[in-house]
Amino acid sequence: HEDTEEDGVVVEVVRKSTAEEMGLKDGDIVTAINGHRIIDWDDVSAAINVMKVGEPATVEYVRDGKKLNATKPVKSYCETRPAEG
Repeated sequence: HEDTEEDGVVVEVVRKSTAEEMGLKDGDIVTAINGHRIIDWDDVSAAINVMKVGEPATVEYVRDGKKLNATKPVKSYCETRPAEG
């Protein structure tokens, strides 16, 4: 199956998340995580489920028609939750 504009998932970036630290922005299209092609959210879940906190994650994405990539260590869910007050 050839790469098409439809491949990938459009993201909404969570504050304090690994994605935000990578510089991803709402509307970016994630096309691969750690070399695994992303076509839908099931692919995202599968890629995230094998990651360990602190390991580097590389995300390939498209913004404004440009292919970009970023790598940062994976943060734990606890680090991305809003502080309870």
